[in-house]
Amino acid sequence: MSERLEIYTDPTNGRTWVFGATVIGAICMLLGLLMNQPLLVLITITCFAVALYKYPMLRSTRPQVIAAREGLTLDGLGRIRWNSIRSLTFDGQSILCHLDPDFEEAINVEETETALRSIQFHVWHRIEADQVRIDLKHLRGTPKDLFARIEALHKEVGGE
Repeated sequence: MSERLEIYTDPTNGRTWVFGATVIGAICMLLGLLMNQPLLVLITITCFAVALYKYPMLRSTRPQVIAAREGLTLDGLGRIRWNSIRSLTFDGQSILCHLDPDFEEAINVEETETALRSIQFHVWHRIEADQVRIDLKHLRGTPKDLFARIEALHKEVGGE
C-alpha cells in the first residue's frame, strides 16, 4: 500500500451550494435595493454567508484528509497519530474515529487556522471528547473505498 493517501473534496456538490447561494444572494440584493426592501437585503446576507461557509468544498488544491505513515491529517484540525486511534468504524457514509487518549491529547495541531476558516465547512465533526466523525460523502471517491484504504493504512502503520 502507498504510504500517503491525499483525499480532496468533490467540488460538484460545493459548486451547487456556492454558486446557487451567490446567484440567489445577488438577485435578492438587486431586488432589495431597487424595491427598497430591507428583508431582501437580509436574505442576501444569509445567502452570501452560506456561500462563504461552503466555499472550502470548491478547493481542489488542498486535501481535506491525508492518511500517511505519520497519522491521519484533517484540514482545519491537524494530525491524529495512528496510535491515538483505538478503532475506526464505518456507517456507509462516514468514518467514526474512536480516539485514545482524550481529543486534545490525540491531535497534533500543525497549522494556524484563520478565524474565517474556523467557521467554514469541514469534513470532520467532533462527536464526543474521544470521537471524530469524518464525512466521506463530500470527498472524491466512494466512501467504501476511501474507508478501506484508510483502515488498511491504520492497521499497517499503528492500529490494531
